Amino acid sequence: MKDVLVVGAGPAGMMAAITAAENGARVTLLEKMQRVGRKMLITGKGRCNLTNAAPVPELIRQFKGNGAFLNSAFAAFDNEDAMRFFEQQGVPVKVERGGRVFPVSDKAADCVEAMLARLHELGVAVRTGEAVAAVLTREGRAARRSRRMPSSSRSAARRIRGRARQATAMRLRGSSATRSRASCPRSCRSRRRSTGPGTCRVSLCAMCG
Repeated sequence: MKDVLVVGAGPAGMMAAITAAENGARVTLLEKMQRVGRKMLITGKGRCNLTNAAPVPELIRQFKGNGAFLNSAFAAFDNEDAMRFFEQQGVPVKVERGGRVFPVSDKAADCVEAMLARLHELGVAVRTGEAVAAVLTREGRAARRSRRMPSSSRSAARRIRGRARQATAMRLRGSSATRSRASCPRSCRSRRRSTGPGTCRVSLCAMCG
């Protein structure tokens, strides 16, 4: 059984996790926020504009420039597949003016809950509040941590974990908080991007290592 890690539990991430699990993978879905599908909840002014019912060629024409790059994606999963997916999960949909598709309930939360229910049904491990600082690779592939991991990789992993912990601590203090230049880490002082006299962004300090 393959192990699949999906980063980000927005609509695309949840659908990717569902698809991987349906194809027999053991899936873990990571989301840095405390709940999944937060942006999906506000689409369509909270009603969730799922897709558009227009024929695929018409949808592609609406993308100015190189809309043709969507052909392969629509060939694998198009707007009708999207509508069918939600109806199969117990969320009936309706088509309104301009071909816009909404859940009959007009509640985006119903769509998010349907996807979350499918994830749980498939045994996907959903972990919220988990930020990904970086992805370690070895020979062009994601590296699985093991006892034989090279010392350079172990050092990189320690640095990443340290930065993630520091970023989390800074975030808890408030995204608008600032600190004086005198208290900034040395590495931050050496390449500081000022936001005003005597201050620098905490988020920048958190990511300096």
